[in-house]
Amino acid sequence: QGVILMQINVARLQNEFPDEKIEYFDQVGSTNDVAFTRVQQNPGIAGMVVANQQTAGRGTNQRQFYSPNSGIYCSIYLPLAPATVLHPGRVTANVGVIVAEAVHRVFGQPLGIKWVNDLYLHDQKVGGILCEAVSNDDNQLIGLVLGMGLNILTTTFPQAMLRTGGPIAEQANATQVTDLLIKINQAIQKKRQTLASDAINPKYLDLSILQDQWVIIDQAASRLTGKVTGITPENELLVNDGHQVRTVTNGRILRWQAEPLNDFD
Repeated sequence: QGVILMQINVARLQNEFPDEKIEYFDQVGSTNDVAFTRVQQNPGIAGMVVANQQTAGRGTNQRQFYSPNSGIYCSIYLPLAPATVLHPGRVTANVGVIVAEAVHRVFGQPLGIKWVNDLYLHDQKVGGILCEAVSNDDNQLIGLVLGMGLNILTTTFPQAMLRTGGPIAEQANATQVTDLLIKINQAIQKKRQTLASDAINPKYLDLSILQDQWVIIDQAASRLTGKVTGITPENELLVNDGHQVRTVTNGRILRWQAEPLNDFD
């Protein structure tokens, strides 16, 4: 996989979004970091940072996001009015739905979403979402960065990864990958004025691969085991631990399965 595989049609992307700053890199540290800087430099501008490869891709809780040149990495940034009320959990859920639907339209693959921000195809992780708010020196909200990493053709992953990774497609060309980015950005721009506070798209529950699953969740000081019964309006996980329904705001899902977890440590 040493060949640069995921070229896109930058001119077509720019033509589709003439009012946005479109940047494409063969390689970059992190598209979210570049987008973050763009918002700080010019808070009124919207744009996209797309890369063929990331050398310092970030996942949740600053974990590394493996980003070889067989994937596509994109951060879309939007200006926000300082008075905007931001609901981060809702944004992450809704961007997940947008990306999953775009992948389905372009590649015909039915992605699922694993709370809180992983994209799955069957039982393999094929992508992730990382949404971040940008504030100015006065701690006022000025923008939103919506990052996504997609394993378009990636088949080889580091052994240390907690999850089994996989590709979205067996083959892909520049037209398809450009189509994918256009569809994602069109859907985001359509909701641009309300994205920060929109209610969670009902399709999110349909796409959730954890609904009614038994899970083990690693939290900072403990582990929680139980059955997922739903998701709150702020995208918190509801887990019945056998005694009560707990509201989980963060944590790492270590395992999930359809049957009760009687064999865990």
